Amino acid sequence: MFKKTYNSADDFNLFLQKNKTLFFDTIIKSIKNNINNDEIILKIVDVEILDEDYILDVSIDKTDCSQTLDLAKEHYIKLEQYEKCRELDDIKNKLKDLFNI
Repeated sequence: MFKKTYNSADDFNLFLQKNKTLFFDTIIKSIKNNINNDEIILKIVDVEILDEDYILDVSIDKTDCSQTLDLAKEHYIKLEQYEKCRELDDIKNKLKDLFNI
């Protein structure tokens, strides 16, 4: 899980723009590490935004993460990281087998 504190939402958005690969890697790692456990909801990110005094909690339902994996795949295709794309296809197939989706 990714856990970090930012001064503002703009700071966090800037981080995401500059570190999209790290963010997708974190999501993929969380799904892979938890694909066989009993938890349906995977907590991916906890981000504290200081100037707005809130915590952003990003979670993904394992039965409904296909769209997220597709977005990650598009990102890795742009980077020509085709091994990562195959890994994403494997994860999607495993999720289909587990949840009949």
